[in-house]
Order: sequence, then C-alpha cells, then structure tokens
Amino acid sequence: MTLVSNLPLPDGHIQLFQIKGPQWTSARAEFTMKLLDVTSPYGTEKVNEHFFQKINNHFNSMQLYLVRPIKGPQEIRLQIEMILSRDNEIIGNVVVFIIMVVSEYPF
Repeated sequence: MTLVSNLPLPDGHIQLFQIKGPQWTSARAEFTMKLLDVTSPYGTEKVNEHFFQKINNHFNSMQLYLVRPIKGPQEIRLQIEMILSRDNEIIGNVVVFIIMVVSEYPF
C-alpha cells in the first residue's frame, strides 16, 4: 500500500485494513499486530506502534487504523495474525503481511 507523506487524517484516523474470522458462534478469533521493520532516512521520525490502532469491532473482526500522519519517505512492514479457536481448541491461524511505502512528498 502506498501513502503520501503527512497524509491528512480528517477524523483523527483512517482505516487501513480489516480482517474477519468465521461467523460461527462456537468460533473465536484473536488478533495481534507486530511492527516488523521500518526503513527511513536519517532525520525522519520512524513509525512505531503508536501510529496504529487495532480495534476488535465486531464478532471475530479486527480493523487497523492509522492514527498519526507519517512523514516520508519510509517503508513499513506490519504483521497481522488471526488465531482461530473453537471450543477452546486452536484450529488454525492466518498471517497477513502489510508493506506500506510512504512517499517523500505530500502529493
């Protein structure tokens, strides 16, 4: 995904990603987010976990928001993991890698 530098956040945030697990009543999905790597030139504030917010909104659903503008140029690698369980037994997991490229320019 590509973003411009200092992307305006009109509502204080912008939704970047959403993942949904199964809708069975006996199933549960737990979500984790990890910031794997950030590459940026010297003097540019590096992104950290505080730039993002993970919200479990609905049954077995998670949304990822950007809550702070990112100054570019930067390349960010995130990992989202969904662990699925049914009747307290793990039945699987899903791993999603998100690569964000933030432009040096605000246009």
